[in-house]
Amino acid sequence: MLKACDRYSRLKTGIKKLRQSGFNLIENLVTLSIISIGMLGIVGLLSRALTVNQNSYYYSAALILAEDMADRMRANLRGVADQRYNLVDSQTSSVSENASCLQTSACSFEEMAAHDIWEWQQKLAQMLPAGVGFICRDSSPSFDSTDYIGQFSTTIPASCDNTGDNYAIHIGWDMGEEKDGKVEIKTDVEKSDGHLIIAFSP
Repeated sequence: MLKACDRYSRLKTGIKKLRQSGFNLIENLVTLSIISIGMLGIVGLLSRALTVNQNSYYYSAALILAEDMADRMRANLRGVADQRYNLVDSQTSSVSENASCLQTSACSFEEMAAHDIWEWQQKLAQMLPAGVGFICRDSSPSFDSTDYIGQFSTTIPASCDNTGDNYAIHIGWDMGEEKDGKVEIKTDVEKSDGHLIIAFSP
């Protein structure tokens, strides 16, 4: 009789242990699921933060490039007066490097303007993905992005009225979801490529 009770007691204890281990397994699975969901959320936040950080870098680089060209124009007012910086399209301007312009008073204002545009083209390509730029006289440039919807290479030149003393410098780069190497400005900011404009009077 004692042996039977002893066996029953051991069996009961074993069943309790199995139940406890079963509950532990379920608890562990629930905990693992919660942690996994949390980790996925963290990965998503990190990915979004990296994208925002990269876009901020591109906007900063575009502003530096625009101000760089504005300073070059102010340093070569004869070139500005002679329209050497007007209607400059970084994609189509056929200019070349002129090493003599790196020395003081070693080149003419025409050569200096051409060299400025060449250096600007190189920097656009180096600092921005599919970076493009356009410079033009514009009496009343708009800072509303919805006024420039469409392909950068056609929309931006068409927006300049080519009159007045103000100059507009437009810079665009491939920033949208497609990453197709083309710069297109869209109404949806999240899907649009990058565009920055500054206006100044040399």
